[in-house]
Amino acid sequence: MLTKEKIPDAQSKVKTGADYPRLVSDFKGMGIVRSEHWVAESANVYYGSQSDSIKIVYGQFSLTVNETASPKQLKLALKMHRARQTDYPTFCLQAAAAGLKNG
Repeated sequence: MLTKEKIPDAQSKVKTGADYPRLVSDFKGMGIVRSEHWVAESANVYYGSQSDSIKIVYGQFSLTVNETASPKQLKLALKMHRARQTDYPTFCLQAAAAGLKNG
């Protein structure tokens, strides 16, 4: 069963996109099989292996998501983030501009 207590601790260790693989490993250790970030409302939903889920609303920022999706723009934003050229809030802004609603 998933619990909210361990998730923020694992996330606090992430400083750049390069730390993401460790976060994924930590999540797997907690029983999280997938997660979604809801850009528009600054929330994450974590799904467990037993069909359970937890939604955490961070409320850090609320973004307007572009009505038209641009996979090319999103790929560029991902490339920049993975190269440590942007922080996570900037990546979220770019994802919203690229029309990414959830994911």
